[in-house]
Amino acid sequence: MDHQFGRAFKINQSSQYSSVFNNADFRVSSPNLTFIVKENNLSHGRIGVVVAKKNIRRAVDRNLVKRIVKESFRKGEVSTLMVDIVVLVRSNLIRLSRKQQNEDLTSLWQALIKKVNYRNSRS
Repeated sequence: MDHQFGRAFKINQSSQYSSVFNNADFRVSSPNLTFIVKENNLSHGRIGVVVAKKNIRRAVDRNLVKRIVKESFRKGEVSTLMVDIVVLVRSNLIRLSRKQQNEDLTSLWQALIKKVNYRNSRS
């Protein structure tokens, strides 16, 4: 896979976010993160990250969390799945160590892959 994270892999229009929120196929959650997932017709996955200002006050911290989530998406095999993912970040995530954040993300990515594969095998 290419090591770049271009526009094609991002959800960046409000209509795209609304589509995922309103027509979600399923969710995967932890105490720190929620993945809202909708299948797409593209050859790759796309991701959007939502971090509310009330959950993480400082813009520096919000941007750091977004970079961490997007980087873990880019490095993993999740980006090859044909799904749109909106990640909702809760305030607890910024209080965790970087290692704990990565472990939480990894376990959720694995749960997401299992769920997508299960849904595809049933179709």
